[in-house]
Amino acid sequence: MKKFLLIVGMLPLLSFAGDLPAGKPYSEAERKKFMAKFSKTAGKVDRLQLDFGQKRHTALFRKPLVATGRCWFAKPDKLRWEVFTPYRSILLYNGSEVAKFDYRENKLRKLKMGSPDILRRIIGQISRWMQGDFSESESVYNLSVYSGKDCRFLTLVPKSEKMRKYVKSVVLRSSNKGYRITEVRINESASDYIVISFTREKINPPFPDRLFDPENPCQGRK
Repeated sequence: MKKFLLIVGMLPLLSFAGDLPAGKPYSEAERKKFMAKFSKTAGKVDRLQLDFGQKRHTALFRKPLVATGRCWFAKPDKLRWEVFTPYRSILLYNGSEVAKFDYRENKLRKLKMGSPDILRRIIGQISRWMQGDFSESESVYNLSVYSGKDCRFLTLVPKSEKMRKYVKSVVLRSSNKGYRITEVRINESASDYIVISFTREKINPPFPDRLFDPENPCQGRK
């Protein structure tokens, strides 16, 4: 689970009541209507490229740990998460395999990974969220929707008490216009959380060959 928390990042600029957004909750009928629209709109995107800024807030450090990078999604189940700063690394998911690389002397080096099955499930879930697919998540989380200023918040609270020991909640921010996730917040505890904000969105751009190759991926940065 800790590897999951290293993948994702969050933003401290939202208004939250505890670890959930301060806003008006949707009724069950409103929630179902919004989710249907969200899934339909996001589902039209076959490929997606986004830059991200990631901040990890923890009680151990006065300032957040910051990283920047780029991610790519392709239907039905491919994801590439590449960190550019403060170090360089790549995490790949191609539907059946998970692979991680770092750079040694400006050359890619494949790393050994622990618990690949857990990572595969988690990364696959993130990929489905970006495509508006919450069908599997609703069996794992209690999903609510809140209205905010010029946006909507989707909150996912784990149903399992065991899982809540690691993740209290996940909050996804969606733009009203595009019905796509623009920010993610993972609440680990009252003081520890991660935030990722997405920018420079490109919808259905051409992807280079080997972008998701788990053995020999191409350079993703342009």
